[in-house]
Amino acid sequence: MRLGSARSLAGHRPQVLAEFIHIVTDARRFQKPLLGEEAIAKTRFWWNAAEVRHVFPTDDSTRRALDWLQRHQLGRKRILDTQLTATLWSAGIQRLVASNPADFRLLGFEALVPQPWRCVGGLAHDTGVRADGGARLRRRYGDKVREAWKKGRNRGGGTQTQPRR
Repeated sequence: MRLGSARSLAGHRPQVLAEFIHIVTDARRFQKPLLGEEAIAKTRFWWNAAEVRHVFPTDDSTRRALDWLQRHQLGRKRILDTQLTATLWSAGIQRLVASNPADFRLLGFEALVPQPWRCVGGLAHDTGVRADGGARLRRRYGDKVREAWKKGRNRGGGTQTQPRR
């Protein structure tokens, strides 16, 4: 599979990868947080994966984010998520996996709720998913993913069902 092809599995933005490092190294969020080097190694793996399409903010995505913030009267806690989502939309990605699908459906996305076997590397909330739902990754990683999910599951969390304002 070629980077950026029509069959790309994931669209990643650099800002999300930085947030991933921030979250998975936080002892308040995980019983066994990753060390900084481990988090960077996982992030580098995802950034360089053949299935990943690099997505960057553009003038169009910035205008779209500002429009969505105003049109949907989104509050200050939704600013970054709206900007990141507008970046995906402007890159032609309108399907994603999210633990808070209502937030993204409000903006016109097809939002899928993650399943443990889809959460490879903890980035499920940010992957544009093919119609096969990540079957290639499940075949490749199988039980390792399920074990990692059981061992490293976030203690807090839960699914948001209402848009946050």
